[in-house]
Amino acid sequence: MGTVGEKLRALRTERGWTLRELSERSGVSLSHLSAIENHTRPTPSLDSVRRIAKAFGVSLSVFDDEPRTPDSWLERARSLYEPETLAFLLREDARPYVDLAKSLAESSTDDPSAFLQRIAQFIQDRKAAYSGHSDEA
Repeated sequence: MGTVGEKLRALRTERGWTLRELSERSGVSLSHLSAIENHTRPTPSLDSVRRIAKAFGVSLSVFDDEPRTPDSWLERARSLYEPETLAFLLREDARPYVDLAKSLAESSTDDPSAFLQRIAQFIQDRKAAYSGHSDEA
């Protein structure tokens, strides 16, 4: 599955970031990041990992090295969501909304207008899907 350092290095190189760039984006010192990647600090604090995950725009679970089984996933979901929310998330017709939420969460922009434009486009697309035709602008 890989250590935190291995996962950190993989994400960083996948994005083409230097350690310095990750340090600037996360607020974690360059030396601390280097130590994590080189396994001289194999168990970084939860706060450091949280800041690193936020900089990458990924969930903390990416750095979790405990294997997840379907049962543990379901138990985790039950602990996070009210039963009605979980039931909604598991419905097939919820997929577009879940995809939108995922897309917004993974977006690298902090520009509120970009988020609003994506949401507006989603609403237009859903409206067109419900009415069976696309609106002419």
